[in-house]
Parts: sequence; C-alpha cells; structure tokens
Amino acid sequence: MRAIAGVADQQDLPVLRSLYDWLRRSPGLEVTADPSPAHQGAAEIVNIVLSNSIALGSFLVALRAWLGTHPRKPPITIEVDGVRVTVAGDSPESLAVLEKALRAALDDDD
Repeated sequence: MRAIAGVADQQDLPVLRSLYDWLRRSPGLEVTADPSPAHQGAAEIVNIVLSNSIALGSFLVALRAWLGTHPRKPPITIEVDGVRVTVAGDSPESLAVLEKALRAALDDDD
C-alpha cells in the first residue's frame, strides 16, 4: 500500500521536507519525495510505502514522534486509496482517523 503526504500551502514545503527527512531515518519505512505539481495541487509529495502492519505501526510512531518534536505543525494531508485525512497539529482525533483509514487500506491489500 502506498500513502501520499502533502501540504496545501507552498510556504509549508519546508515542514513537509522535515517530515520526509524524519521518516527517511525511521527504521522499517520506505519513503520517497517527488516534485508533483499535478497531484492534489501540491508542489511536492512524500510517498510512504506500508507493506505490512509492522511498517504501518512504524509510520504511526514516527509521525507522532515528529509531531511531538516539531514546533510548527501546519495541516498535512495523507491520502491512501482515495481517502484523504488531514492531520491538524497533533490532534488525537485526526491521528485516530488516519490510523483507521490506513489499517482499512492495509486490510484491503491482504
């Protein structure tokens, strides 16, 4: 399964790059960054490959850790299987919705 992370505002690209760098250093995750002005209107996207529940868990832990250490938290939209979830700050509600969407997509892949 592939998830795509992006930001709506060009000014937030440094934050997206920071997330990419954080995820890239996280064990068990496969991520790439692509310039993609045609995708969702984003200037750049981060592709996250989640091939199993261990990778999914690693991603969620890494995302929560990054949110906890990053002072500026603009909304980050993560899309998987056509479902978009916007994580606003470190909102427990938006993180729970994201986890549910990712787990459902992973289950569908099995």
